[in-house]
Amino acid sequence: MPRTALPARLRRLWLDAHLWLGVGLMIVLIPIGLTGAALVWRSALDHAIYPERYAISGPAAALPKAGYAAAAEAAFAGRATLTELRLPAKAGDPVVVVGRMPGPPGPNGRPRTLNAWIDPPTGRVLAVAEFSKSFTTTLHRLHGTLLIPGVGRKVVGWLGWAMFASAATGLWLWWPRRGWGRGFWKGLRWRRGASQLFNLHHTVGFWLCVPLAALSLTGVYIAFPRTARALFGVTDEGARGPFSALMRQVHDGADTPLLWQMLITMAGIAPTVLGLSGLVMWLRRRARRRALQAG
Repeated sequence: MPRTALPARLRRLWLDAHLWLGVGLMIVLIPIGLTGAALVWRSALDHAIYPERYAISGPAAALPKAGYAAAAEAAFAGRATLTELRLPAKAGDPVVVVGRMPGPPGPNGRPRTLNAWIDPPTGRVLAVAEFSKSFTTTLHRLHGTLLIPGVGRKVVGWLGWAMFASAATGLWLWWPRRGWGRGFWKGLRWRRGASQLFNLHHTVGFWLCVPLAALSLTGVYIAFPRTARALFGVTDEGARGPFSALMRQVHDGADTPLLWQMLITMAGIAPTVLGLSGLVMWLRRRARRRALQAG
């Protein structure tokens, strides 16, 4: 076998794996990515869609907890039993009271809950709504389970592995064959080929490869916590502490620097850009092959 035959065959194998992972799973990876990108800004979305819930008259929680509880129970009007009361975590937040609703469970088998948003200084009820029916909660369910009952979280976990494999094979294919020399630095440029779509695919794939891989692996941890703990050698006590919190923080961007939030937002959009551009590139390649065979 010629010296160059094995690397060429290996590259073709990686290319096929990358193609079928990206194009074959595009229909499910795109909604997972886009909903994840939106959920980075969940608080801002909630404020924009439900402004009445946050129309507080001041930041100070002036009443005792019993006063907020009484206001919420009156607003629930017997539809729910109070289970939790959360005082404002930061300025601008309302008091939130949660009540469990009777009857069959809601999505994913969880109890249905009714929330009351209360003005901290006055105890006035700003809004009452079933939490599972809010727009951002539906986005979260779509992102975490694809709205598949029962096994949805596991399905998304396996898709996380597929996304990680796609990112890894994409990086391998992007890497210039001359390694760290002049070829590597040329690879960082926009113009890798004559096609602008090709250049877009390679540029987005390279610069967002690391955050996309991080999102994929943290998503796998969230979907398969016990398996992930065993792989990382983390005890149950450690997992319930800083480790699990860090995994979720990295994944959803909560309380992280703006730069990371922007990066994972772009990484959430990346599967759409990479999937569609990869699909068009593949269709064009097939058309060229057919034209050559016909000629």
